[in-house]
Amino acid sequence: MISTHRHIQELVALLKLHNIRKIVICPGSRNIAFIKSVVEDFQCYSITDERSAAFFALGMALQSGETVAISCTSGSALLNLQAGLAEAVEQKVPLLILSSDRPREWIGQNEDQTIEQVDIYKSLKIKTYNLFDIYNPSQLWHCNRLINEALLELDEAKCVHINIPTSEPIFTTQDDIDFTPRHITKHHSQSFSLPQELLDDIKKYEKIILLLGQRQKDEIYNSEILNNKFVVLADHISNLSHSIWNYEQILSCQNDNSELLPQLLISTGGHITSKRLKKLLRDNKIIKHWYIGDEIKDLFCSITDICDIPIDIFLDQLSQIDIQKSSFIDTWKSKSIVAECDEYGSIYAIREFTKHIPPQSILHLGNSNSVRIALNCPLDKSIKVLCNRGLSGIEGSLSTAIGYACESKALNMIIIGDLSFFYDNNALWNKYQGTNIRIMLINNNRGEIFQTLAGLDLSDSSADYILAHHRQSAKDIANSHNYDYLAVYDKKSLEKAIDKLCNKDSLRPILTEVFVDADTDSQLIKDFYKNLKIYEQ
Repeated sequence: MISTHRHIQELVALLKLHNIRKIVICPGSRNIAFIKSVVEDFQCYSITDERSAAFFALGMALQSGETVAISCTSGSALLNLQAGLAEAVEQKVPLLILSSDRPREWIGQNEDQTIEQVDIYKSLKIKTYNLFDIYNPSQLWHCNRLINEALLELDEAKCVHINIPTSEPIFTTQDDIDFTPRHITKHHSQSFSLPQELLDDIKKYEKIILLLGQRQKDEIYNSEILNNKFVVLADHISNLSHSIWNYEQILSCQNDNSELLPQLLISTGGHITSKRLKKLLRDNKIIKHWYIGDEIKDLFCSITDICDIPIDIFLDQLSQIDIQKSSFIDTWKSKSIVAECDEYGSIYAIREFTKHIPPQSILHLGNSNSVRIALNCPLDKSIKVLCNRGLSGIEGSLSTAIGYACESKALNMIIIGDLSFFYDNNALWNKYQGTNIRIMLINNNRGEIFQTLAGLDLSDSSADYILAHHRQSAKDIANSHNYDYLAVYDKKSLEKAIDKLCNKDSLRPILTEVFVDADTDSQLIKDFYKNLKIYEQ
C-alpha cells in the first residue's frame, strides 16, 4: 500500500532509485502516511525515542557505509533529533531526516504539534528541502526536482532534511502504483575528465544540442570543431566564436519547431535570454538532458544527468569526441534567418551601431529591449559581450559597464535604454570616466518593452504606472560629467553619431542619445518578428 498523496509517492519512489533502503521510524500521527508507504519495501527499524533514534541511525550508517533515513512526526520530535544529528555532521556521516508536518498555512496558528520546521537545523548547517501537496504538473516537476536535489546532496557526506507537509486526510492509502519518476544522476569526474558513461552515452543520439548560457570569453578549444559536430546554440552573451547565435529569430519564423527538438540536450553556463527557446524545451519532452555544473539548474524541467566539470575543460573534451556529423545540424542551419528593419527606430539604431563596432571592443548591454534587440544583430566574433543577466534588473547596468571600462584598455561600447540610464546615471558621477567609453542611449520616454508584451492591455489608467512615462533628456547629465554629447533624431544624424562613437581617438567619453517615437517604435518591434526571411548560411 502507498499514500494517496502524490508528493509522498514521488519521495518513496526516488528513495528507491537513489538506493536508500534503511529507515529508522519514530512513531507519531503526522508521519503515518509515510510509514504506510514504506513498511513493505524498505528495511524499517522502530525506535520510539527520537534522541536515541538519531544515534541509532548514526551507528547503522557507520557500520554499513549506507545512508540511513529517519522518519519522525511534527513538532518537538525534530528538536529531539538534534544531538545525534550534530554528531553525524561532525563525523561527516550522511543521515536523511524525513520530518512530517502540517501544511504551511497552519504554522503559528495554535494548531496542535506545530513548530517552524523549515531550516530548523540551520545551526548544524543542515539544509531543509520543504515539500508540498501536488495538484498540477508544475508542482510535480518542482517537487521531483527538490527531492532529487536533496538526495544528491547526501553524496557529499552531508546530512539533509526533507520536510513533508501533508494536508488532511493523511491516512488514506491505495494499492501500489507502477511509475518511474525522473531520476537525476550525478556523475563524479576524475581529474576533470568527462565520465566514461557519458562518453559512451553521447554516441547513442543523432539529434544533439549543445546550449551555452551566459559566460565570459575564455576559449581554450576550437569552437569551430564543436560547431561541426553538434548543434551549438550560443547567443552573444555566451561569447562563443562559432555557433548558431540567432536561434531566437529561427524559432520565431515558423509555427512548428518540432524538427528542431533534440534527443540529447547538453546545457551549461549561465542565463538564457530567449523566451522562445525556453518555451520550446519546456513544452516538449527531452529524452536526455545533461547539465554541466556544480548544482542543479533545471531551467527546462528535464535534467536527467549532472556533471561538475569546468565549462571550458568540458567543451574542449567535447570537441575531441569522435562522432559523425548529423543531418540535424543541417536542419538547424537551413533555418537560419536574417531580420531586416529599415525604418528608423531602436532596432535600426542598434543594428547600425553593432555593424560598425571595431573588432576587439567590449559591448555592454542594458536589460529589457537593449539586450533583446542586440542579440538579434550580427557581431564581429572578436567582440566580448557583457550584460547583467543574473537578475535582469534595470539597476546597475551603467555602473557595471563604467567599472569594467575603468580596468579596460579596449573601447567599451554601451547600449542602454532610457529608464535604465536615468535610474543609474550616478554611474557617471565619479572621476573614472575614461576616453574609452561610448554610450548609445535609446530614449523613447518610457519603458517600451512593456508595450510589446503579448496579452497586456494598456488602454486603461494603469498604462502611466506600467510604462513610466517621462520627458527627460541626458544632455545636461552628459555636459555636467564632461562627456561629448550627440543627439540623434533620424538616419542621417545616426550615421554621423556612429562615426564618432566608433572613433578610437576621441579625447572625451561620448554619449549619444537616440530619440525614437514610442508608439511607432513599439509597432516596429512587433513587426520585426513578423518579417523574418529564411536564408541559407
